[in-house]
Amino acid sequence: MTVFVSVGALAVSIYGIVERRLTLRKTERVRLTELVDQLTEIDIAESKEQDIEANWFVRRKEVLVQQAVSLLNRSTSRSMTAVEYRLLAIAAEECGYRETADALFKKATTARAGGDLGIQTMYAERSRAMALYRAGRPAEGRAIFERMTREESERSDLERFQLVVTLHFWSQWESPDDAEGRARLEEIAKLAERYTGRITDVGIRGRTELLTDEIAKRSQA
Repeated sequence: MTVFVSVGALAVSIYGIVERRLTLRKTERVRLTELVDQLTEIDIAESKEQDIEANWFVRRKEVLVQQAVSLLNRSTSRSMTAVEYRLLAIAAEECGYRETADALFKKATTARAGGDLGIQTMYAERSRAMALYRAGRPAEGRAIFERMTREESERSDLERFQLVVTLHFWSQWESPDDAEGRARLEEIAKLAERYTGRITDVGIRGRTELLTDEIAKRSQA
């Protein structure tokens, strides 16, 4: 009888521990969502308020980013979406936390998408590539752009449009002032033209052609 009571008490105790942990994780997850929402709200406010010192927005973001990273060091991070990781990474970079930002961008490329996995992964990788250029690591950023824009036969029109968007972003980071940069820009322009030519949807193709034209002009500058 004593054994049964002890086993029963142990089971209740274990259940209580598990329940508390689950509740804690849910609370942490809700808090992470709130932090990402607050960072988004700051971005919106920053775009509207011209009279407020820019450093005020950065300082506020820094506090939120630190709180989010602290929570992400716990097991809750498994439930984060690619979009949330990417938004946190962008905010971390703005605050000067480049290593943290790079780690968050990497997680964004493998996290659950909460939507179209291919497109969300592309957004995350594109953002990481540009962050590497800004950090003075162009070779790493370029390698990501090169990997992202390799030709693959099985792509939708929307994916091809996003590839041209990626090429457009990439072209902004290559300089036409030296032979190496001009050669890269010419190759980027050729890729953009190739992908655009394979888009069948008239509306998507029209938007893509505008980007392709801008890339071509930069390659000829």
